[in-house]
Amino acid sequence: DFVLIRSVNPDEVALALKKAGLRARSLSHLPQLENYLQLIINDDAAAHRSVEVMENMPGQYFHDRKTGRSRLTLRRPAETACEETELNKVDSKTRNG
Repeated sequence: DFVLIRSVNPDEVALALKKAGLRARSLSHLPQLENYLQLIINDDAAAHRSVEVMENMPGQYFHDRKTGRSRLTLRRPAETACEETELNKVDSKTRNG
């Protein structure tokens, strides 16, 4: 599985993830994906490690602008969801009519 991550500087973020032993590559050479990188997640250990590495990166590497998409939050199994996500709200409204 893989995740696309939007970043101000995908080359530097991909390099930092690679140095941490993760499989990542910048997509900055592709049209319309200039601000994205691909992170390959093979197992739970890679997922946990990627969260740790990105939590320690400066916030300046990541965009925080409205895209019309709902936010997706990845949580470790030991963590609990503290509030209902926008996706769940929309999904429950759709099912309940």
